[in-house]
Amino acid sequence: MASFLMHLYVGKFCKDRCKRITSAPQFYLGCINPDCVNAFGTAPKEVRWAAHLRASDTNEWIENNKAFYRDNTGKIDESLLLGFVIHNITDAAYDKHFNKSIPREDWQRFGQEQSKKSWWTHEVLPALKLARPVEINGNSPEHMQKWLASRTDGSRFDDFDDKPRHLTMEIMNELSEIVYKIITGFVPG
Repeated sequence: MASFLMHLYVGKFCKDRCKRITSAPQFYLGCINPDCVNAFGTAPKEVRWAAHLRASDTNEWIENNKAFYRDNTGKIDESLLLGFVIHNITDAAYDKHFNKSIPREDWQRFGQEQSKKSWWTHEVLPALKLARPVEINGNSPEHMQKWLASRTDGSRFDDFDDKPRHLTMEIMNELSEIVYKIITGFVPG
């Protein structure tokens, strides 16, 4: 599965192309929401899988999220809902296409490198600080608030002397394109 800045990078890519996203704060909150189950420590596998609507088969996992989107359109803020399903589809696409080839340490290097980029510092981070945690798929506002605070306080990034070796911007853009292509197949306009 992808790291939180990877999710937000893919989210920004999709947001820049999708006119249905009307609230950047709620959208970006959705982009990190499924991982909030870990706000008070690593949640059991069953809890993490339920939060992500996960299935063993990545195609089924994507279908679970398409169904969740269809079933909750009009019931949940559209921007939050889109961010939520984009998070989960990003994880499914990452697992299907890249998971075995990218060491976890590169996620941290990517986070450190991207934490200095303007897309994070001038768009996504300020938007996340304005987000209003609400329940989605059983993820409580309290968990979301704690998770959000831990992701926006500036202390999340390790100090590495080198850049990611395997997680390149080409891979991130390819992942973003894969996710965007999937969502345009079921998200109108």
